[in-house]
Amino acid sequence: DRAQVDTAAATALVRGAPDAAAALTTGRFDLTVAMEVEGRSLEMTSSGAFDRPADRLAIELDLGGLLGGAGLPGGDQPLEVVVDGATAYLRLPLLEPLTGTSGWLAADRAALDAMDAAALFGATTADPSSALEVLRGSSDDLEVVGREELRGVPTTRYRTTVDLADALAAAPEMARLLDGEPTGLPVDLGAVPVDVWLDEAGLVHRLVVAVRPVAGDGPPVTATLTLDLFDHGLPVDIAVPPAAEVTPADDVLGALGQAFLGAGA
Repeated sequence: DRAQVDTAAATALVRGAPDAAAALTTGRFDLTVAMEVEGRSLEMTSSGAFDRPADRLAIELDLGGLLGGAGLPGGDQPLEVVVDGATAYLRLPLLEPLTGTSGWLAADRAALDAMDAAALFGATTADPSSALEVLRGSSDDLEVVGREELRGVPTTRYRTTVDLADALAAAPEMARLLDGEPTGLPVDLGAVPVDVWLDEAGLVHRLVVAVRPVAGDGPPVTATLTLDLFDHGLPVDIAVPPAAEVTPADDVLGALGQAFLGAGA
């Protein structure tokens, strides 16, 4: 049954959830992005942990749902990322046959985020909890779906719509991630359906964002993002790859570029 609540207080709680999450020092996450493109289902999943006092982040990204049955060497192995301060370490089994280099690559985190050609890497070096910034654009028309338990924690599920333009205005870093051109996206930015599960402290345990297309020249694309956050404040162990297993990324970029040129990319 849907509860009757103080809508203003509930809306303020949901809009304040990004600030509550930002105060967390450690935690774990699971993230799934499911897409429908011209009738084809694609899925990308990742999991990991963050340790903000140590400025470390670890992610395993499974691309199998995007590559499908391509049968590429290394395509069935996850992309691994460890961020330690200003350095990002990447293990890319899919690219090892092209670069001839196995193990970890080390790159400047800021450089990866800034390179358009490395959009995938830039996405994976970002803290997934940054997705919570969309809640700053939550509409006043919010409802409580009810109480649910997630991973043993009592939560309340809220349903709302989000104006992404408002969220972008409240969180400039989101505008940077979208290249400053949110109006150019072929999706409805004004009324994005969002469900969020909060505990008594206002911490997010699950976020589901469903993006729907608008009429345009390109193929319709729908996407649903599901982010689970858990083990709030509990210790995590994020190990930095040993130096003997690390190669500077610049040392293999030339080989990678030649491989793509040879393939006609």
